[in-house]
Amino acid sequence: MPKSALERVREALRKRGEATRPQLAAETGLSLVSCNQAVATLCQLGEAQEAGLTPSGGGRPGKRYRINARFACRAYFRAERNGSLIHGELELYDMTGNLLRRHNAEYAYLSAESLDEWLDTATRHCGLYGISLEISSDIVPARMVEHLESRYRCPARILNTADALADDSENTLTLYISQGKSPVCSLRLGGKQQHTGELGLLPLPADWCTLDYSDHTLVEEMIARLVTILVCTLAPMRVVLFGDFWTNRLTKRIQFNVSAKLRQGVPLLHFRTITHPLAADRLRAFACSI
Repeated sequence: MPKSALERVREALRKRGEATRPQLAAETGLSLVSCNQAVATLCQLGEAQEAGLTPSGGGRPGKRYRINARFACRAYFRAERNGSLIHGELELYDMTGNLLRRHNAEYAYLSAESLDEWLDTATRHCGLYGISLEISSDIVPARMVEHLESRYRCPARILNTADALADDSENTLTLYISQGKSPVCSLRLGGKQQHTGELGLLPLPADWCTLDYSDHTLVEEMIARLVTILVCTLAPMRVVLFGDFWTNRLTKRIQFNVSAKLRQGVPLLHFRTITHPLAADRLRAFACSI
C-alpha cells in the first residue's frame, strides 16, 4: 500500500532534521497543499513543532519544522538465552533516536507481562509511540504483542535483523545468517516488509546453531537448500544474503548449487558482508525509526 501524506512528511522530517514546507514537498513529491495539511496535522498532534524561520531573498521568511523529540518515546527490548537464564535488555529512546534509559535483567522465563513494571516506571511522564521486540522464537511469550498493544495503546512488533537490513526493492527476500544462530529472513511485498521469523526448523542436514562454518561443503549445501526452499515457497525475484563468512569461491558454489536445484526461475542472488556488531547497530537504529 502507498504511504499516506502524513507518513511521507513524518519520514522526511526525521531524515532531514529540520525543513520548511516547500522543502518537505520537494522531498516527498507531494503538492504544497497536501504537505501543508500533513505538517499542520503533525503540529496539532504535538509530533512536530516549529523550529524557527528561514531567511529568504527579500520575501517573507519561511517557517522551519522538526520532530518534537519529547512527543513520546520508543521502547526496544531484546532477549536471548544465556545458559539456564534469559538475558534481557530494554532501551528507551526519544523521537529523534537519542537513548534515554537502559535496563538489564535476567529472567527464568519470559511472560507477556515481563516488561510491564519497567515500562510503567520508565514512561510515567512520557507516552509510548511504539515497542519493538527482538526475541528468538524459542523464548517469545504467547500473546506478548497483543498484551503490550492493549496495555500501552501503541503498536508493538517483533523484529529481526533481516527487517533492518532490507532495502526498498519490491519482491526481495533478505536473508541474514549469523554464525551460531538460526537464520532470519524478511520479504518485501506490497511495499512492506513481511516478517517470516527464524528458519531453524526447516529440514536441513545440520543444526544452524552448531554448524561448523569452516566446513564449506556443508555450509554450501545448507545455504543452497535453504534458498531453494524459500524461493519455492515465497517466489521472490531477488535474494540478498548477509553474513560475515563469504568467500568468492563459496558464493560461486552456492549460486551454482541453487541453479542446479531450481534449474529454471532462479532469482538474482546478492551476497553482502556484514559483521554481527554492525548488524545489531542497524537493528537498533531501525527499531528507533518505526
